[in-house]
Amino acid sequence: MEEQSMKKQVMIIIFALCASSLAAQWVPVGAGLGNFPQTSMFSFIDTVYLGAYGGGLFRTLDNGSNWTAIN
Repeated sequence: MEEQSMKKQVMIIIFALCASSLAAQWVPVGAGLGNFPQTSMFSFIDTVYLGAYGGGLFRTLDNGSNWTAIN
């Protein structure tokens, strides 16, 4: 009986996490990217790299607030 209760609690937690992620939305931030469509992203330690179709390669060191073209 205890195992069944534990499974039920785990399922409720998983459902709550999934439901909260459905409500979350991406918020555009940052300056320096222009109007190029972003195609790929890579993160390494405290740096994020972003590839933009027609715009080249960008880097941010401050969680996306400011982007610098590095191509």
